[in-house]
Parts: sequence; structure tokens; C-alpha cells
Amino acid sequence: NFHSISLIIMMESPRDIKLTSSCLFRGSEYLVTMEVKDGDQLNIEVEDRISSDQWKASFDATYIQDLTHKTGNFKQFHIFTSMLESALNKVCIYIISL
Repeated sequence: NFHSISLIIMMESPRDIKLTSSCLFRGSEYLVTMEVKDGDQLNIEVEDRISSDQWKASFDATYIQDLTHKTGNFKQFHIFTSMLESALNKVCIYIISL
């Protein structure tokens, strides 16, 4: 069973975050995990709830800042990750498996 609750775990550094949420994309449910480590490393994991297929990627602060600069809408790393966290808060439901 899954219960909907907010879940934000602060890690060692004040800017370290780990959160997992259940999101619906194109009618399929996925577990999305966002983790910020050492204040400058973003790890994203997406898992299909039915097939258990997983996609993982890691991005350092320099890569994210360069990418946002190329789009013409530069964001500092901590601003980008804060925006990503906020977006997940708005469109997804945080869950813990009990």
C-alpha cells in the first residue's frame, strides 16, 4: 500500500535533498527520485511502476549551468534544483512504501 505524504529528506549539507514521488506521464505511473548531493551533483532516477524499467542520470552543477545558459535562461545550480523540486511538488504525489 502507498500513502500520499510529503517527503523531503535533508542530507548532510543544507543544500542536499532526496525526494521520491509518484508521477503520471502519458497515462503511466513512474517513481521519480531526485537527489542533490554535496550541493553540486544532481541525480535523477525514473522507474516505471509496472515494468520496473529504470532510467538514471547524474549531472554536475557546471553542466546544468552551461545547459541553462545555452537555452538563454541561465539558472544557478541551486535555483535550477529548487525549481525542479517545486515542479515535482506541483505535479506529483510524494509517497513512502509502508
